Amino acid sequence: MQVKGTRLSPVLSSCRMHSHPCWELILNISGYGIETISGKETPFFPSSITLCPPDTPHGKRCDASHREWMDISLQFQDDSGRFQPQRLHFQDDPGHSVETLLRLLQGIYYNPSPHSRQAACAMAEAICQLILSWDEKNQSDKITQQIKNDIFLHFSDPDFSVMEAMQRMNYCPDHIRRVFRQDTGITPTAYLTKIRLDHARELLLRPVSPAYSIREIAQRCGFDDPDYFCRLFHKETGCSPRDYRKGQEE
Repeated sequence: MQVKGTRLSPVLSSCRMHSHPCWELILNISGYGIETISGKETPFFPSSITLCPPDTPHGKRCDASHREWMDISLQFQDDSGRFQPQRLHFQDDPGHSVETLLRLLQGIYYNPSPHSRQAACAMAEAICQLILSWDEKNQSDKITQQIKNDIFLHFSDPDFSVMEAMQRMNYCPDHIRRVFRQDTGITPTAYLTKIRLDHARELLLRPVSPAYSIREIAQRCGFDDPDYFCRLFHKETGCSPRDYRKGQEE
């Protein structure tokens, strides 16, 4: 394993299509949007991980509802040929293991000590082994990830239906719902609501001028009824969207 480079990006809104002669692992830290690999589009979101094989064109852009993102990337050469994941898209675990390892690797890689590069390569190997262990998980993981991808790609669309998304898959919706709940602890519909409300919190605190109105935030988060959005937000947080914004500003 050879580390070719590692980088913490600045705040970005787009990244043109490009490629590298080695593997690149990209961990998204913040922001939402669309990632393109060899012409195939996939949503990215906080803690999403993308693997770009050598010489594979890839790029990123925010969608209409989001303005910026940040990520950490790692470029490496696998001379052994053992790194052959079946999937290219993952999500970091609840303990943020990959992000923690990447940040440690960056500190080591740019340390001019005699053994820093060797230590960085060992840490890159640990990251790859962790990714491969996730790649070996069973079919339920693929079902859950597909539903998550659909939700992240369409949560700002008020006409998006979780049921229709499940019906497009080659499994019984009841089976999908059961597998998703086993993996995440909540149903796909509850997960959709969580993602929408998480994004609403982000927009309420985003420093833009003029600030988004409550109606605009509701629409950007997939709620076509601002009153329903406010009731749901109050139920989940214990305060109205306006009070939430005001409380965070004080």
